[in-house]
Amino acid sequence: MNFVELGHVSPRISQPRIKKRSSISWNRGPDALGVEFGATDTEIILGKAGPSVIETHIRMGGDEIPALAFDATGVDLADCLVRQTLGEKVLSNILTVLAENRRARSSAIWFLAAPAAGELVDMSGLDEAAETEGVTEVKLLVRPGSTIGNLESSDARIAYVRAIGKTPELAVNSARKCRGAPRVPVTDARCE
Repeated sequence: MNFVELGHVSPRISQPRIKKRSSISWNRGPDALGVEFGATDTEIILGKAGPSVIETHIRMGGDEIPALAFDATGVDLADCLVRQTLGEKVLSNILTVLAENRRARSSAIWFLAAPAAGELVDMSGLDEAAETEGVTEVKLLVRPGSTIGNLESSDARIAYVRAIGKTPELAVNSARKCRGAPRVPVTDARCE
């Protein structure tokens, strides 16, 4: 079975039971690799048996996660990584930005997939989607005429919507509501 991420939110939706269970496992990958500073990306699935680390990387997260973190906190992760790599200590500056920017907002991204495998004929509604309240970015990931596969990997995602909100739930709802609106990106897949 393949899992394909369709959305992310920063900060995460707060659920005390999840926080307690996930905080136990998230750092095992970087610890096992001896990572003491820098960017890491660890993915966890919270299942019935508890948290399971799926993968860990010694790099920043993909899927626009640094942009989500910046929107929510004001911390530019890429800038911090470059400065840290050059030998600068960045933690005190991060803490200052967090204290000063208490933005009281969240950022979310939601990915769209074609309804079926085939050829992407058209995408409409991108401009209207970008004008939806809370939406900060709408991006088409493939061009019309591209062959689209079934949703079996991240490569099958065709567009995304990023949005902000006062809470994680509102940010996610803005990104997803935009996705489901009648005039928002619509695909017409021609299947063989």
